[in-house]
Amino acid sequence: CLYVKSPNSSGCIPNYSAGSGGPTAAGYGAIVLVDAFDNPNASSDLSTFNSYWGLPSSTFVRVYANGNGSCTTPPKDAGWSVESSMDIEYAHVFAPSAAIILVEACSNSWTDLLYAEQVAFNYIVTNYPAGGQVSNSWQGGEFAGQIADDTLFADFTYNWADDYSTPILAFASSGDFGFGVGYPSTNPWLISAGGTSILRKTTNLGF
Repeated sequence: CLYVKSPNSSGCIPNYSAGSGGPTAAGYGAIVLVDAFDNPNASSDLSTFNSYWGLPSSTFVRVYANGNGSCTTPPKDAGWSVESSMDIEYAHVFAPSAAIILVEACSNSWTDLLYAEQVAFNYIVTNYPAGGQVSNSWQGGEFAGQIADDTLFADFTYNWADDYSTPILAFASSGDFGFGVGYPSTNPWLISAGGTSILRKTTNLGF
């Protein structure tokens, strides 16, 4: 089983049979996940996930990023719901003491996702002065003028009013295939997280 080992232990983590309850009891502040469209089953899916794996209950909040007038309630989308549920559940696995907030953009348009990003940062500054992280499992192609959006992913844009006392790190997906880049993952103000695949062989290849 290939998985993170923190703290050190033998076997898979989470080790369902041993009831280890996940890799760590760590986490602080908030992890805000920015996704598009509405996932109406996000809370119930998380409860089922926690129950099945023996994880502690979650502090979970869903926020509609609708203040820009693009919608009242983001429409449902099954594909994005899978993405946001995965984000929510594994954020909780790795940091079970952190609050998980799902910020739902009205659509997957660039305008709505960038607005949701601002909602995410401001939510941490307003509600979690200890700080937190903003995670983005989406990207698009690079484009001329993207540098104008760079600071929307940097905490100093949002926490100047509290003398920069709320530390926030932003993360963005660089894609699902282990190569190539896109925006905002190329933004120097955030941490780019790459994707890859692990293909197993059933025979011993000698290494």
